[in-house]
Amino acid sequence: MGAHGHGAALLALAHAYRVPWLKRRAEAAVAARLTAERAVDALKLAALCDAPRLYLACARLAGKDLDAVERSEGWRFAGRHDAALQLNLLQLVHDAD
Repeated sequence: MGAHGHGAALLALAHAYRVPWLKRRAEAAVAARLTAERAVDALKLAALCDAPRLYLACARLAGKDLDAVERSEGWRFAGRHDAALQLNLLQLVHDAD
């Protein structure tokens, strides 16, 4: 599961149980370990958990290295199962440009 997995799980729990300080800390932890490979999953998590700072971190990363994001497994999975998520990420990159 790794650090990303624990941070993601903590963020989801903190959101569900409404623990703001823990949510902020978990959101920061996931954002700090963000990679192109994890960007799509993190974006999905940010949307589910109402985590705007993580959302922004995903947008910045995709803006810097969209090619790497588009090569990720998460991107391919989204292409098959969640085209709206792909569009959302591309729109974020376009808006940030």
